[in-house]
Amino acid sequence: MATTDTKGELLDCAQDLIQRVGVNAMSYNDLSVEVGIRKASIHYHFPKKDDLIEALLLRCGNDYSDRYREIASSQKTVLEKLEALADMFDNSLAQGKICLVGMLCVESTTLSDKLQNTLESTINNCIGVIESIFIQGVADQTLPQDMNTNEAAHAFHDTLLGAQIIARSLKSRDHFKIAATTYLNLLRG
Repeated sequence: MATTDTKGELLDCAQDLIQRVGVNAMSYNDLSVEVGIRKASIHYHFPKKDDLIEALLLRCGNDYSDRYREIASSQKTVLEKLEALADMFDNSLAQGKICLVGMLCVESTTLSDKLQNTLESTINNCIGVIESIFIQGVADQTLPQDMNTNEAAHAFHDTLLGAQIIARSLKSRDHFKIAATTYLNLLRG
């Protein structure tokens, strides 16, 4: 298998495991079994677990920012765009997963300072794209003119992450749907 294929497969597997069980419960042994390679081969690509998590965060930041930007630039209404973002979180939950960023936030006190900084940067980049949707809503007067778009984007993102974590712990996607719908209904007025 080519190096880039193995590296990509390791990242895919690690992301899946972390989203299901958390970063501290995922080990290189788990990856070795799942991918079917020796742990030494994993260390070749990612000498330390921090290197693996850093690569995951960078990839996640790029992938999700691209998906968020696609939604933000679509022809949908502002509320439809926010619903589409909520659907992304709900779809992860339907697969028994929590957003990678959310899972890492839950375990952030165990991450190195460098990883905490990368996590914060990833969050801020995603929120920046979400804020662009709120800015569109203020501009087209769908949302209140005095809305603090940055605070609204943070609140929306945090609501989705928190609702996802609670819904999974209660084993009920309904909790997520209620939180997301309530937030969106408040915006509708």
